[in-house]
Amino acid sequence: MKKENLFPEKSDIREDIRKVLLSPITPRKIFDLWNRLSEEVGVTRCSFLSDSLSRKLKKLISIFSSKQWEEFFSEVLENEFLQNVNWFGLSWISVPENFAKVVDGVYKRSKYKPDKPSNALGKREDVIKMLDEWRREDDNEMS
Repeated sequence: MKKENLFPEKSDIREDIRKVLLSPITPRKIFDLWNRLSEEVGVTRCSFLSDSLSRKLKKLISIFSSKQWEEFFSEVLENEFLQNVNWFGLSWISVPENFAKVVDGVYKRSKYKPDKPSNALGKREDVIKMLDEWRREDDNEMS
């Protein structure tokens, strides 16, 4: 049996998101939409919708509203940080706390910290300096 193509070629991703979220949301639709996002913005592709992942997505669908799903997908489309980290995949977002972090804007960039997610603290150089100092202290203690 041939799988129906959920998204026509050259379709608008934002319109695809709206269409999926207007009808009853299913794990398969989320899986297909996620892989459509992979093609569009480069998030880590999910190659297989396992029974375990399907159950996790069903739970997520029961917890979050269509509006929250739309906010989630909009954030993924706009957030270059999330688009460029390897750990941000469909199985990672299937954990309700992780999904909520994205919806709540934890990984959003701000005008005050344009090179970091909003939950990052301090200047990059200061963090590197602090880590180097800790490493030297650890090396001295071990000597």
